[in-house]
Amino acid sequence: MSVDEGAAWEAALKYWDRSFDTILAERIRAQPGDDRLRRALIDCACAAAPAVLIASFKALEASPSAFVQLLVDVRAAHDKRASERTRSVLKDLPSEAVEIFNTFGSETDAPSAVGKTALAFLEEGAVRSAPGVFAAIIPIMMASGLTPARLSAAGCLRARTVTTRLPRQRWRLPLMIKG
Repeated sequence: MSVDEGAAWEAALKYWDRSFDTILAERIRAQPGDDRLRRALIDCACAAAPAVLIASFKALEASPSAFVQLLVDVRAAHDKRASERTRSVLKDLPSEAVEIFNTFGSETDAPSAVGKTALAFLEEGAVRSAPGVFAAIIPIMMASGLTPARLSAAGCLRARTVTTRLPRQRWRLPLMIKG
């Protein structure tokens, strides 16, 4: 799609029509590489078509990396503006997804630990996740007690440097991420 697709979705939101739902669902599930575009898609879904977002989560459940990508994108939208709207979507997600969502850190708070089931899901998602997603979930995984040795054993590691933000710090983690 064109470079201006994000702006087109932002404009479409102002004049939303239910006929856009199908196209929006397709684009969300395709998970384009452009962060701004994914944010515009999530903003549209949260504001005008929450059922599309819920259906997208359900459609991506079989792919942990895609599901976690969508969860990270929704969290980014939540941080920016749509907290009420994202909360309404969360009530329809599996408890592990809500647990992961609620443990993301912020500028001032470190991420907290998740339970074993949610951590196992994150480990599965980390295997094929994009660098930005990996950077978002690695602090949660580490807070949950996951060690680099366990990441390696789980097949998550290959040569790559990931920059992650923790409260008042920037860490550069030389990691081996398999993919």
